[in-house]
Amino acid sequence: MRLAAGLLCILATTLLATRSETFILASPSSQLPSPCPRGRQALRGPGAGGLCMRIRGSAERIKAWAANIMKDPPPEGDVEFMEGLRPGYTIIHEYPYRIPAADGKVDPGATKEAVRLDVWLQKLDPDRFPSSTSAKKNIRKGMVVVEGKRCTLETMVRPGIDRISLQARTTSPYQPAGTAPFNIAIVYEDDSMAIVHKPRGVCSHPSPGGMDGNMTMRFCVPYWVQGAPEGSVGMLWRPMLVHRLDKETEGLQVVAKTKAAMVDLQRQFANRLVGKRYLALVEGNIAGEEGEIDYPIEGRESVSRWRVLARSRSASVRSTHLTTLELRPKQGRTHQLRIHCTEGLKAPMIGDNRHSGSLLRGEKLFLAAAGIRLTHPITGAELAVDIPEPERFGEMRALEDAAWLVDKPAEGEGVPCWEQEPGWE
Repeated sequence: MRLAAGLLCILATTLLATRSETFILASPSSQLPSPCPRGRQALRGPGAGGLCMRIRGSAERIKAWAANIMKDPPPEGDVEFMEGLRPGYTIIHEYPYRIPAADGKVDPGATKEAVRLDVWLQKLDPDRFPSSTSAKKNIRKGMVVVEGKRCTLETMVRPGIDRISLQARTTSPYQPAGTAPFNIAIVYEDDSMAIVHKPRGVCSHPSPGGMDGNMTMRFCVPYWVQGAPEGSVGMLWRPMLVHRLDKETEGLQVVAKTKAAMVDLQRQFANRLVGKRYLALVEGNIAGEEGEIDYPIEGRESVSRWRVLARSRSASVRSTHLTTLELRPKQGRTHQLRIHCTEGLKAPMIGDNRHSGSLLRGEKLFLAAAGIRLTHPITGAELAVDIPEPERFGEMRALEDAAWLVDKPAEGEGVPCWEQEPGWE
């Protein structure tokens, strides 16, 4: 029986390759043999829990084939043909249509006068489609189905007469192949999102035309972060990054598993509602214990708060001092913290060769995203995640401090007068 179904699926595809009509046959799994793997998808409608077969041909021929394959053809109500239902998607909402009035006639609100679909969606569901842009975006992505068919921006509908449905992904066959190219630590994870620790030296996304596509967070995250549970409405094809970190910056990075989580988290980042805390090792002895840097970048407002966490000596840098800072940017300009340390504090980050930072012992940038605070996209609760200072920060301070004690000049010899400060023995 299974072999016959598989051969039939192949035969149907071969014989009707020139036909453009696509139909989906849905029925309870107990009545329909398993077709070829690419024909399986979640069932819509009254036959919930069954299978869907997607083949090409006319509705009449499909019904005839189905009756010959199955011992007991499914009830009439369990068979539905929807050209617009995509593999892995399920109808999540149907708007009322042909609403009968009290006298049994069609609701007087219904009209045969056609209007453009995106215009009608804004009136039909203003919460889900608050603007023309949101309506058109969902139409282009195939999320809106009219009378069982996928529609376009030119689709016209008759309000109250044409059936309008919304579909969303509820299952994903995506499975990463092979082994992960590098390790990623998961700091927090639930069914809708995750927060991971990005290692230093890997890009968030592949660069245009670059050859390091596999050595990126975008490629590697699905190996370590589980997708949303099967059946989750609006689950993404695979877990996706919500924001970026520079290649040489390590630390916390947010991942979304569902469309709802992705949209809400991106909104929070765009509206600067996410609190971010960074740790940096810089050159020089910063005067004061905390302050604010207001230094525009490319003509745009850029403000960062800073606080001193530790001071130490160094025999390798010209200033002979190292300072560990906690940085909290209010915006997210490109290289904002690097520029603010170099131009605002006159203390470039260790390893920041783009902005005059020294390279100590072959190490690169000493910058880590150590804390993040946001609103959970589903529960609405405040979510705060912090990680400790990377071990290499303390190791570098210890090595440089030890080297300073060995190589420091005698008192008053070779040290400029402004460097002779009490408490730095």
